[in-house]
Amino acid sequence: MPWLGGALTGQRSAYEYLPRTAASFPSGDRFLSLMKETSAFSELKLRPLTFGTAYVYVGRTHSTAEATPVARE
Repeated sequence: MPWLGGALTGQRSAYEYLPRTAASFPSGDRFLSLMKETSAFSELKLRPLTFGTAYVYVGRTHSTAEATPVARE
């Protein structure tokens, strides 16, 4: 993407870090697995965008209000 960012803005150097940082970030199924491991989410979904250069991750958090009843005196 540095060539595209550079072509659009004239500042290619501002976009040269992107391939390095994107390559080190867990993406796709790897990130979805991390979300599953936390046990904090249910109904996990993954949607790739722009041919897999970006992803949308969706997960529903568990409600602590339902899991922990409150005792009243």
